[in-house]
Amino acid sequence: MEEEIPFSESNKREYSRVDAYVALECRRLGPEEIDKVRSRMSGEAFLAEFASAACRASGAPPPRRRGDDYPCDFEGLPEIEDPRLANWLQVINAKLDAVIRMLSIQQEGFLRLPFLRINIGGGGLKFTTREAYAVGDILEIKMMLSPYRPVAMYVCGEVTSTRAQGGGSEVAVRFVLIDDDVRDEIVRFVFEKEREILREKRK
Repeated sequence: MEEEIPFSESNKREYSRVDAYVALECRRLGPEEIDKVRSRMSGEAFLAEFASAACRASGAPPPRRRGDDYPCDFEGLPEIEDPRLANWLQVINAKLDAVIRMLSIQQEGFLRLPFLRINIGGGGLKFTTREAYAVGDILEIKMMLSPYRPVAMYVCGEVTSTRAQGGGSEVAVRFVLIDDDVRDEIVRFVFEKEREILREKRK
């Protein structure tokens, strides 16, 4: 069921891997791009603009950046003492997040990505392509992990090995420039796929 990805021994021990079909495409980053990109969830730019607009409308201070991350910080907004109102606002916030996520997925072209069979884990992935990549290349991988609970992201990875296969190459990639939030989504996807496989085996 699972295939080995030639990563370090620590990665092999730390992360489970599964085979899956996902919407994916990748591109090689140029030397001038490597220092300017990072792995990120789809819609971060959209959310940043939305948060700034909300702050301007409410009179709250703008969201603060922490490093390259963009956690929205609305410290200037008053606390909600009514628990029913607070719960209602949380529901609205969740719905807004879902709408923004779907708009971002559509606007950023994730719905047009081709589906590929890959082997993926928290440390990296392996896929077959007709593009020629070399060991050491840094790729930006654009992928959507699940059509049922869409998780769209851009992940940076370093090519660790290539092997001729049919009319293309089997390429192994180690994730780099990745934060815990993005990696956690990948690990969660792998866990859900493993549970799905176990359920199928029990039928």
